Amino acid sequence: MGSPNPVPTADTKCRGWGKDKAEGRAILYPPQGFNVIMVGTMRKLLPELTKFLSEATLATYAGNGSEVKPQRGGFRELEHSDGDWVYRDSYTGYFRSWGQEVVWYKGKPYWNHIYGGGMVKELIDDEDFAYKTFEFLKKALSDGDKQEDFQPRGPNEFENGGWKYVCDWEGDIANFEGSEEIFSGDKLVFTHNFLGGLIVSRSK
Repeated sequence: MGSPNPVPTADTKCRGWGKDKAEGRAILYPPQGFNVIMVGTMRKLLPELTKFLSEATLATYAGNGSEVKPQRGGFRELEHSDGDWVYRDSYTGYFRSWGQEVVWYKGKPYWNHIYGGGMVKELIDDEDFAYKTFEFLKKALSDGDKQEDFQPRGPNEFENGGWKYVCDWEGDIANFEGSEEIFSGDKLVFTHNFLGGLIVSRSK
């Protein structure tokens, strides 16, 4: 934080994200060495990326999409493509798991998202309860207006049938991090941490 070259972004709905006091905009401060000129060029595609990610979410894990042949041994993978865009979600584990979402644009890695966590310690090995938790997670990940406003996971809050989902994050589609929790009644049963953003390669 504190870069002298902040990049203005569209207003976000995440908690704790700073605002430009003069204009009321959310500000992304690029990490040290971040190529701001490159980000400006890439940013033109961000509305298209946001829409594509929304479609990919509903077509893969959250929408019970079909798995594809994994590129990594021991992983489960799902894929969605539309024109120049390709999305792949790759994860391993069950009660506790780690995964990665990658988006390619015209054959080049463009965006990345890493996530991990799972059931709390006392519920590991309770397969039936874990299954119910993951089914609720899919509902939460499907909720919200993802096509217009970027959501790295689900909305800030989502409740259904005695279950509650909470997501706290900061940043925007270009650079973000956060965590999500699921409660059954008032009991915490699941946690995830995540981070991600644009991939900026060297210019040739």
